[in-house]
Amino acid sequence: MLARSHTLKESKGDQWGGLVTQIRSLLGFTISGESLAIFFDGVSVFLRAGRSVGDTMLREATSGIDPELRRICAAIAPQLSHGRSLCSCLRPYERRFPPIVMCVLEVGEVSGGLADQAQRLADMFKQTNSFERKFRFGVYDPRLVLLVLCLLQSVHLMISEVTSTGPNHSMGVMTFSVVAGVIETAVVLTSAYFGGRVVMAQVYRWQGLRYFVDTVKLALPRLGVISRNLSAARWARSFAVLWAAGINISTALEVSSGSALNARYERALRIAARQTRQGMPLSQSLAGTELLPAYLLGVIKMCETAGSMDNSLLILAAEMERDALCRSVEEMNRFVIYGNVVVMLVAVFVTLMAAGIIH
Repeated sequence: MLARSHTLKESKGDQWGGLVTQIRSLLGFTISGESLAIFFDGVSVFLRAGRSVGDTMLREATSGIDPELRRICAAIAPQLSHGRSLCSCLRPYERRFPPIVMCVLEVGEVSGGLADQAQRLADMFKQTNSFERKFRFGVYDPRLVLLVLCLLQSVHLMISEVTSTGPNHSMGVMTFSVVAGVIETAVVLTSAYFGGRVVMAQVYRWQGLRYFVDTVKLALPRLGVISRNLSAARWARSFAVLWAAGINISTALEVSSGSALNARYERALRIAARQTRQGMPLSQSLAGTELLPAYLLGVIKMCETAGSMDNSLLILAAEMERDALCRSVEEMNRFVIYGNVVVMLVAVFVTLMAAGIIH
C-alpha cells in the first residue's frame, strides 16, 4: 500500500514537473536562478557530508522545491546508482539549465571537486538573484505594474459607480461591480503579458532580429549605458566563475557570452574567443570588442598577468550592477515625473474643454 502511494506521488510529481517544463519552455525560460541556488547549495552540503551523487539526487527528487528539478533528479538518480557520471545523465536536460552549469560540473567531475564546484555555482546564482530581485523591485516589476493598474481601475470604477444616477445602485451592487471590473482588468492584463512573453520568446529565436533590437538598446541615450553595464556585469560574473573553476579562457569566453543576455555582446565575445585560440592575449581580444569599459579591461589584464583569478572581477561586477541599478532608478523616477506632468496637462486641457473655455 505504501509502495503504491509512493508511486502515485511520484507520478503526480512527474506530471507537475512536466507541465512546469512546458510552460517555461513556451515562455523562453530555463530553471530559475533562485531554484538553482538552493539546489546546488544542497548538493554541495550532501557531497561534503560523504554522500554519493546518486543519493544526493535521490534526496533532491523527493525534497527539492522546484518541480522541474525534482523530475530531473528522479529521472537521473537510478542512472547514477549504476555508475554513470552526473554530466552524462544531465546531458538530455542541458537546455533547461544556463550553459555555465554543465561546464562547471564537468570540471568538478574531472577534478574530483564536484562539491566545491556546486558551491561555486550556488554562490554565483545567489549573488545574481540578489541583484535581479533589487532591480525588479527597485525599477520595474510586472507584478507591481499590474497592481498599480488594477488600483487605478478600481478608483475609476468607484468614481463611475458613485456618480451614476441609476436607481438600483445599492452598496452591494456597487461593490460587486467594482470587484468584477478589477478582476476582469487583472485577467486581461495578465493574459496580455504572458501572451506577449510567448510571442517574444518565439520571435527572439530569430537571431537577426534579436541582434538588431539589442544593438538599438545599447545605442539609446542614457538607457544604453545601463544596458552596457548590466550586460558587462552579468558576463564578468559568469566569466570569473568559469576562470576560477579552471576552465580554459577560450571555452570560458564562449560559455559566458550568453550570460550577457545581449546578442551583440554574445557575438563579440565569441569572436574574442576565436582570437584567443589563435594566440591573441585575452585583454587585447576583449579590447577589440569595444563593448567593455576600460576599468573592467584593466582588472582582466591584471588577473591575466597574475595568471589567476581573484575576487577583483566579482567585486567589480557587483559595483557595475549597483551603478546600473542607481541609474535605472533615476531614469524611472524621471519617467514618472514626466508622466505626472503630462497627465496634469491633459487633465487641465480636458477641464478647460469641458468648461467651454477651449473649443
